[in-house]
Amino acid sequence: MLNTTKGDRLIMIDAIRILSALIIFLFHSNMHIGASYGILTVFISQGAIFMVAFFVLSGFSLYYNYHNSDLNNLSKMKEFYIKRMIGIYHLYIATYILFLIFKNTLSIK
Repeated sequence: MLNTTKGDRLIMIDAIRILSALIIFLFHSNMHIGASYGILTVFISQGAIFMVAFFVLSGFSLYYNYHNSDLNNLSKMKEFYIKRMIGIYHLYIATYILFLIFKNTLSIK
C-alpha cells in the first residue's frame, strides 16, 4: 500500500526515472553523433522504450504528489505552475546558453 502523506518520495520510481534519463541521453548521443557503447550499443539503440517509461513515470509522480490537491483553487494552481517553472525553465535556459556557446549556429536573424 502506498503512503500518501505530503513530502513522501517514491525512491525506486525516482531511481528508474534517473536510469531512464541516462539511457535516453546515451540513445540520443548514439543516434545523433554516432557514439558507440560497445556491447551495450544494441541495448541503448532501443532507447525509445525508455522515453516512454520516463514520461509514464513522470506522469505518475505528478499524480502521486498532487492527487489530493484541489487544483481548481487558483492559488493552488499558481503554486503548481510556479514549482514546474522553477524545476524546468532554468535547466532549459542553461541548455540553450550552452548550445549557443558551443555550437554558435543560431542568430537573431
